[in-house]
Amino acid sequence: TDRSLKICNFFAQKDHRIRVIHQENMGLSRTRNKGMKLATGSYIAFLDSDDYVEPSMIETLLEASLINQADICECGMYVHKVNGSIITIDSKRKDQFVIQETSDLIYAYTHGNIKITPWNKLYKLSEISDFLFDPNCIREEADYTLRLCLAHKRFVVINDFLYHYIERQSTSLTRKKISDKIFTLQNWGENMRNQIKLLGNDYQVNADIVLYNSLAHILKHFMRDYKKKLILSNEFQQEIHLVVNRLLELLISVNDISVFRDFDNVMQIMEDLIMMGILKQECLIYWEQFLNKVQFKKVDFSRSHSKGRED
Repeated sequence: TDRSLKICNFFAQKDHRIRVIHQENMGLSRTRNKGMKLATGSYIAFLDSDDYVEPSMIETLLEASLINQADICECGMYVHKVNGSIITIDSKRKDQFVIQETSDLIYAYTHGNIKITPWNKLYKLSEISDFLFDPNCIREEADYTLRLCLAHKRFVVINDFLYHYIERQSTSLTRKKISDKIFTLQNWGENMRNQIKLLGNDYQVNADIVLYNSLAHILKHFMRDYKKKLILSNEFQQEIHLVVNRLLELLISVNDISVFRDFDNVMQIMEDLIMMGILKQECLIYWEQFLNKVQFKKVDFSRSHSKGRED
């Protein structure tokens, strides 16, 4: 509608470095994979169509990559919220750091020091050409970045904020109503947890975090769409009970619940879904065991502090 193709063709005629590929919409993963196949440079970056970058982004990332002999270089980002506010991701980051050891990479991934997003990064093409985005994975970006970490690629993370992510309520791909495909994320989380556990006992906590994040992601998006009345009261009943039961089982099995991010919100969502009759306590196998555990840990989940919280 904004003549994007015509504009791209205009610049391609003026600059031989610009190539325009015109095709039917194949989705993000297949398009990125095709871009990697067609790329002829030594480095590659991904830019989403509704975002923009600082003019110095590629130059800055390339310089840091060369100095640190990195396979992947990541920068900080600005997030432009729907309400007009702008926040920074990693605003507490002070210095750049290099990560290469597998244990450090997995820790950085599970604790958010390496972001799952591919578009705030510059990749050395020769190091990622054998790694394709999985079009069948609902969180293909999380999957892709984790596989690169498991392959002990050398990351450098810098403290410059160079990428502008534009959050759009109506058009963002992440704002579509959930489908039954989102529940496949549980299987992905289980598979990745098992892969990480194979690295040794020292990786158990990080493996659990990957599974927890997958289950929490499903639960939050289910609650988001239920609040928006996009989901019927009897829709995905079996699936959401399976997710919550697995989540409760995981929480019971760990020694320290505090390692899980946004845990109080996840707890509140489960409580709210029970209060609304969406989750049936009699179908939650581990609910009583879980309550006994959190009471023993003296965790305060007062209903007054997080009522109506969005994902």
